[in-house]
Amino acid sequence: MSNDASSRHNSDSDDDNDDDDISLSLTFHPITQPEQVFSSLAEALEHDRTGPAQFDLISHLPPPDHEDFFELSITFINKCRLAVRNGSDLKAITYSDGNIVGGGGGGEEEENESVNYFKPVIDEDGFLISLEELNNLKRSGVTDPENNTPSSSSATDVKYLQDQIAALQSQLALASTKLIDFTTSSSNTPPKNSARPDNDSYYFASYSHPAIHEQMLRDEPRTLAYANATTPTLFRNKVVLDVGCGTGILSLLAARAGARRVYAVDDCDIVHTTRDIVKKNGYEEVITVMKGRAETMELSGCGDDVKVDVIVSEWMGYALFFENMLDSVIRTRERFMTAGGTMFPDAARVFLEGAHAPPESTSFWKADVYGFDMTDMIPYVSHKRNAGAADVE
Repeated sequence: MSNDASSRHNSDSDDDNDDDDISLSLTFHPITQPEQVFSSLAEALEHDRTGPAQFDLISHLPPPDHEDFFELSITFINKCRLAVRNGSDLKAITYSDGNIVGGGGGGEEEENESVNYFKPVIDEDGFLISLEELNNLKRSGVTDPENNTPSSSSATDVKYLQDQIAALQSQLALASTKLIDFTTSSSNTPPKNSARPDNDSYYFASYSHPAIHEQMLRDEPRTLAYANATTPTLFRNKVVLDVGCGTGILSLLAARAGARRVYAVDDCDIVHTTRDIVKKNGYEEVITVMKGRAETMELSGCGDDVKVDVIVSEWMGYALFFENMLDSVIRTRERFMTAGGTMFPDAARVFLEGAHAPPESTSFWKADVYGFDMTDMIPYVSHKRNAGAADVE
């Protein structure tokens, strides 16, 4: 997985431009007339539904609770796209007994359906990107999203909805029974003084391990995106706050770009090694490494009077939000960032791809790490590795 992040200045004109960027200028091509382009899903669906072909996409999709709804919907939409391109009859493509049937060329093409029809017919197809919304529309029975009204349901649609209601009523009855059993069972009642895990301590302790920092720095698209964005034009003579600095790579990039002062803040034990890295690279007069939580601590004892021009942070976790760090970055911004300040990043998109992580070693830290000497990590890695082996024993 990679997180493609971009940065922008907090001005009204830039906000307007970047809002357009974030939406990716998403377009929607109707099934029946793909040469037409609409800016919303609702408009494209309406065009199909009321146009000459009167094609109601929502009513043709598989049941919303089907375990393969998204896969089947991708197949259905791409089959329809190909049918229109080839001049075939859309009505021949239907959902039946857990499969999308019709619309293929027969023979080998039908046998390799999952291969043929998982490939988008239209690049960045808005329908495929909006499958969750299509699922919600199917679930609610709405096929005219602009007016939020159900279509003229066929007998099949009515029967399906009746079955859904019966299934939900059954699930509700079962859930009610289980809830009663849970609340009346003494074995499920936790002790009054049971200890609760300290999630913050666990979180920061996990980031004291060198392996996670090596993984992040090995992620070249991620690190180079920050390096390319950290330019003298934006950072020269600026006061910068690095939230969750880790090894200090973002602080070092800011200092190298000409920042006047950089506050590198992290609540992990790695900050002690970060200070050594900063000193070894000659930036100890510019970068102040501090241990603590940026949203609650004082910067160099100056409290809330300190204001920063730029906040940099690598707050994105697995699936973007996993680490739940964004809240800390936002609170830090409200406390320390000057009016008209800049955040790096302040927008993100998620892309998924299979990846392989190499085993942990000290060799990574011996090499040039994006132009910086981080060999002080080697004894830190060895210490943590030996500590882990002792814990296992």
